[in-house]
Amino acid sequence: MNHHTIRAVRAEGAQHGLSLLFLAACPLFLWYLSGSVQSMFEASMLLALLAFALWLVAEGCRHQAAYDVAEVALRPRLPRKLMGATLIGLLAMILAGAHFAQILHAAACGAMATGLCLVAFGIDPLRNKGTDDPACILRQRALALTDTVETRLNDMVLRIDGLEDAELSRRTHAVRCAVTRMARALARNPEALRPLSRPLLRFLDLALKEADRLQDCWGTDDRAFARRRYIAKLAVMTEMFETRVRRHSKQAGRDGYELEADLLLDRMVRETAA
Repeated sequence: MNHHTIRAVRAEGAQHGLSLLFLAACPLFLWYLSGSVQSMFEASMLLALLAFALWLVAEGCRHQAAYDVAEVALRPRLPRKLMGATLIGLLAMILAGAHFAQILHAAACGAMATGLCLVAFGIDPLRNKGTDDPACILRQRALALTDTVETRLNDMVLRIDGLEDAELSRRTHAVRCAVTRMARALARNPEALRPLSRPLLRFLDLALKEADRLQDCWGTDDRAFARRRYIAKLAVMTEMFETRVRRHSKQAGRDGYELEADLLLDRMVRETAA
C-alpha cells in the first residue's frame, strides 16, 4: 500500500471512530424519558456540545489529510482536533460531576477523555510544511500557474465556441493545445517557467480581451473585420510568445529536445487547423 492509500484508510477509520464515539452518548437519550423539562433541556445541550465537538474533530481530520497529501501546506490556524478533544473532555467532566463528590475526580475523567481522543485521532499539525524548501515551492507555483493557464484557455474556447464558427473554433482549440503543452513542458522545470510566468499571464489576458472584442462585434456590421483581426492577432501573439519561450528557456539535453518537440508538434497542429 502506498502513502495515499494508507492516508485514505486512516481517514475512513477516523470517520468510523467518530460515529462510534457518538454512540457513547446514547445514555443521554434516556434523559428524555424522565418527563422533566430540565432533563430534556440538559440532554439537548450536552448532545449539541458533543455533536459540535465531533464536527471539530472531523474537520481537523479532513485538514490533516489535505496537509499530509500536499507538498507545501500551512499549519491550521485553528487546532480543530485539539478543540474538539477539549470539548469532549469537558462533556465527560460534566457527566462525571454527577457521580463524584470531588471536582478533582471529575476533572481527571475529563482529562482522560481528552487524552484518549487525542491518542485516537492525533493532534493537529503544529508547523508549516515545505515552506522552507525553495524547490518544492517552485513546483507548487508551477502547478498553480499551469492550472490558471488551462482555466483561462478553456474559458476562451467556450466563448469562441459560442459563436458557432467552425474555423474560429479550430484555430482557438489549436492555440489552447499549443500554449497548454508549452506550459506543461516548462512546468517540468519550474526554474525555466518562472521568468515566463508574467509574459504567459499577459498573453492570456490579451487573448481573452480579443475574444471579448470579437464577441462584442459579432452581431454588428464589423463582424467580418473583427473575425480577421482575431485570427491575425491570435496568430501573432502565439508566435511571439513561442519565440519568447525559446529565448528564455534554460533547459538543456533531453529536456530541451522535449520542449522543441512539443513546440514543433503544436505548430503542426495549428497549421493543420488553419
